Amino acid sequence: MVLGIIKLTYILLGIYLMIACISGTASFIFALILSSLVSIGLDLLVAKYAER
Repeated sequence: MVLGIIKLTYILLGIYLMIACISGTASFIFALILSSLVSIGLDLLVAKYAER
């Protein structure tokens, strides 16, 4: 369940990054920041879930 959510999120991030590449550099930088924040958040969620 958790792995499925993570895979889905990474697929969505990949699509978003491709769109950002096409539309320009500023949004690409924003996308990188956003994706790193999301991956950190996911890592924290997985760690909390694993502790239970």
